[in-house]
Amino acid sequence: MILNPCCCISSRTGATIIAVLEIIGDILIIYLTLAGVAHIESIEDPDLKDNKKRKITQKFKTYLGFENEDAEKIFSLIIQFVIYLLVACIINLVLSLFLINGIRKDRPLLILTYLIVNGIHLALGIVAMIFSETVFLMAFNAGGVLGIILSIYFLVVVYVAYVETRNNLLQGQNQAEGCDSEV
Repeated sequence: MILNPCCCISSRTGATIIAVLEIIGDILIIYLTLAGVAHIESIEDPDLKDNKKRKITQKFKTYLGFENEDAEKIFSLIIQFVIYLLVACIINLVLSLFLINGIRKDRPLLILTYLIVNGIHLALGIVAMIFSETVFLMAFNAGGVLGIILSIYFLVVVYVAYVETRNNLLQGQNQAEGCDSEV
């Protein structure tokens, strides 16, 4: 018997709630990111467009501590971050759908896939925070420590749901084998 980390609800329900919240968050982030990029690209006046890019770059320069870097390098970093953000959200969206289907259809392998990929992503994020001043500053300004703690808690909840699903499946197989041997 494994302890349930969720109070008042089952870990399977908790994991489902986590997946639904992640899906909503990922869709919202994807939409807002694409809307921001589309807004900048829709500006027809080249001077106004350059001015908008310059303002965005200037905000990131001071935010990230890159006062001495050139604007083109900063904007390149911003574009790389936006691409990473979109890819990470799409992957997490797919994984959240795996999690929901794994719980609904008692498929522990789908839940395990979610656990492995999100565990690796969390570990890489922690390593990046430790070894990169830029990511370290961004993470602390965005509440990175709280995000890490929540991510670990979410992984624990999903892991307990995985163990319950796997045990229920094994228990059902053992009961089915017991019925077959009595016949």
